[in-house]
Order: sequence, then C-alpha cells, then structure tokens
Amino acid sequence: MFGLSHFKKRMSTSVDEKASVLDAGYVVIDTELTGLDERKDSIVSLGALRMTGGRIELGESFYRLANPETALTSESVVIHGITPSDVVEKPSIDTVLAEFLQFCNDAII
Repeated sequence: MFGLSHFKKRMSTSVDEKASVLDAGYVVIDTELTGLDERKDSIVSLGALRMTGGRIELGESFYRLANPETALTSESVVIHGITPSDVVEKPSIDTVLAEFLQFCNDAII
C-alpha cells in the first residue's frame, strides 16, 4: 500500500516559498473513512477544492470514492452515507491518490 507521502516524494514542486499567502494556490481536502479510528481505518472517499488565497476556485473540485482496504463499519455509514455497494467496483486508494495529486499539481496541500 502506498500512502500520500509516497506520491508526494515522487512529485516535483515549484511552490514559491516567498509568495504572499494571498497569492498562493492551495488545495483543501476532506476524507471519509471506513470507521471512526483514523489509525486503523481506510479512506473511502476523498474530496478537495482548489483555492487561491482565501478564494475558492469555483469549478475546481475533486471527488472520488475508493474501494477501501478495510470493511465499512455501520457507525461510519450512518455518518457519511457511503455503503459497501457504493464502493465495491471503485478503484483502489492508490489510483485515487494518483489522480488527486495530478489535480493538486503544484498547489500547497
């Protein structure tokens, strides 16, 4: 299994560390997990928005479901509404992370 850090190491970045925060490009992310313990549960969805400074870039969003490595718990299904049948034929998290990092490009995550 590859994590986000694995993919980030493989990508070059051209973030201008001297640029103003108001001009910087950001990607803010949200994930849903198979359970309520982030140490042992798997990502089941990954969503993100692209921002410049404090402004959301409308139309620049990312959302993918992933076939998780661990089973969904009933507690998590109640929270996010993602069921096992929703993700059974979705790609692995490795595939989703690769797509996500392409979406991020050189933005700060």
